[in-house]
Amino acid sequence: MNRLVRAALMLAAALLVAARAFACPVCVVGPGLSPAQQLMNADRVLLIAAERAEWKTIEVIKGPLADVPPGELPPGSGTVVALRDPMSKWLVLGSLPPAEVPWLKQVVVGRSTLEMSDADWRARVRFHLPYLEHAVPLIAETAYSEVARAPYAAMRAARSQLDAARLQRWLDDPALASRRSLYTLLLGIVGGQTATQRIERQLTAAEREQDFSELAALLVADMELRGPPSVVSIEKRYLAQRGPLTRDLQAALLTLSEQGQADAAVPRARVVEAYRAFIRSEHPLAGFVAPDFQRWRDWSAVADYAALIRSGAWQQPASIYAMYGYLSSAPGPEARAAAAAIKQRPAQP
Repeated sequence: MNRLVRAALMLAAALLVAARAFACPVCVVGPGLSPAQQLMNADRVLLIAAERAEWKTIEVIKGPLADVPPGELPPGSGTVVALRDPMSKWLVLGSLPPAEVPWLKQVVVGRSTLEMSDADWRARVRFHLPYLEHAVPLIAETAYSEVARAPYAAMRAARSQLDAARLQRWLDDPALASRRSLYTLLLGIVGGQTATQRIERQLTAAEREQDFSELAALLVADMELRGPPSVVSIEKRYLAQRGPLTRDLQAALLTLSEQGQADAAVPRARVVEAYRAFIRSEHPLAGFVAPDFQRWRDWSAVADYAALIRSGAWQQPASIYAMYGYLSSAPGPEARAAAAAIKQRPAQP
């Protein structure tokens, strides 16, 4: 059981860190560092151009004045952004016309994710939104990746910058299929009858075709458009499921988490109500909502988890670990007793 406790603490810490580092898990962002993160982490950033089979510096963006050492980069053409990463390795980030240097200088001075306040995130989203689907691919990719990893509340704060017609054109473009989750979220924020009808059609199609790849984004948008009444359908359609963590249940839990964190279109209190009903149903994944209670410092679920533990209802191991992390952080004797009961809980089949 000591191993169980250690795993619980590690999982709880990982969940809390992930909630901060990956601000919008509903959006689909590719693996690895984004272009902006690479630029912020680099110790040198240059705009360079090919000249007689060598690269010459056009403008220094970050670091000392110097050319890229010969042989460090393969031959190329045009003007490109080159950076030296923390491992002292040079790489080309992408092509960039010299006229876009002011944009580049703004990006390189950005703050790292873990240092950013809510106000910083709002400012970052406001800066990058106008560059979505920019004609320069590097700028478009940077804008997409920065907006997509922003907290949902920061996206909502930029509603006045969003254009519903433009978002719908992007959603209809097959070439932008990988970015549909973000544009679906933004369309939900814009609102309006056309947006509502589109989201309803897509939700119906996703259910009919069992395609859950963009379900979380669709549900968040639906909650944004319909408010608290949308929670009822999520409770009936998804949270009432039993068994393993299916893709649609995972999408529903992500949806509630995002809206609960934003505490706007759907008040956090309504999400907490749905979560507590989920726990009281003795769902085998009841602990999966514990990290949100912990992040919000909401201890109202202590009694629910204590009752669940006393019932002896079967829980998946990851659910138990998450419950333990929450109860270990909660104040009061009931939480301490429930956490101790988990340590004494016999191994499950």
